[in-house]
Amino acid sequence: MAERPARYFPIDLRRGDDGVLLHPMPGPFEPLRADAGRNGDVDGLHFQLDDQRDDYLRRKTGLLADASAGPRRLVLDGSEDALERARSFMVDTLRVEHPGLAIADADPTLDGIAERVQEDIVVMARPPDESAQRARAIYLHVCFPSGWRPAAVIGRSFVEMHAAVPAHDRFGERGRRALAETLFGGPRVRYVWTVTPNDELDRHPDSPTLGDWSTTDAAFLRVERQVIAPLRDESVFLIRVYSYRLDGLSSAQRAQLHAAVSEMPEAVARYKGLYAARERIAELTR
Repeated sequence: MAERPARYFPIDLRRGDDGVLLHPMPGPFEPLRADAGRNGDVDGLHFQLDDQRDDYLRRKTGLLADASAGPRRLVLDGSEDALERARSFMVDTLRVEHPGLAIADADPTLDGIAERVQEDIVVMARPPDESAQRARAIYLHVCFPSGWRPAAVIGRSFVEMHAAVPAHDRFGERGRRALAETLFGGPRVRYVWTVTPNDELDRHPDSPTLGDWSTTDAAFLRVERQVIAPLRDESVFLIRVYSYRLDGLSSAQRAQLHAAVSEMPEAVARYKGLYAARERIAELTR
């Protein structure tokens, strides 16, 4: 287990031929591998566990016990075989990546694993010999969603799940269908980011703890590390949330974030929940 959380800064300032920021939504999938230039061997792990683990698990326990904002754990009926293959993969992976923690041995059920790791978990499955576009969410254990409702996702395909994402850059309809194929293309990772007025991990739309831009004196860069691990006709989707105070970023990073938010197209800014807060974010990134 790592002593400190990994640090990621996936702000992309690439511009198109017209000079406009591309704002890829989300970032591109990359092979899952260790990269000593960022966080060392930790970058190659499916499950990243660190000294914040107790806090993440405490928050998960509280959210699972309080269903006022909707369920955090959902299962699609009739998916037992697929879920067993996903469970076996996670047990084996945790035993290799974190042998000293005995996470899988304490409770090797899917729920038991999900309650002991810092990642949220989504399992996708497709009918045998069908395309990745037919894969649907058959299991969700999601305590820390970024502005979406887990109950609205169970049983939906990758394309349907991302229907609300603005058709910007390569995330139009054809792009979504191409991205769906990555569910079964090998272990991969991508990063999604936004800015929030507090460091609350749970950003369910119905959560009472989302924060208020009009009263906050601080802001946080929220990064999701999303790992895809394909199996036979299943794909395990792991989502790890990180939150970094903006005043803890370097001046160069704050300048990049300022440019990214200031020049963000309205549709993208509204999707990320940043449109009304752009002036306040600009003040906090100067």
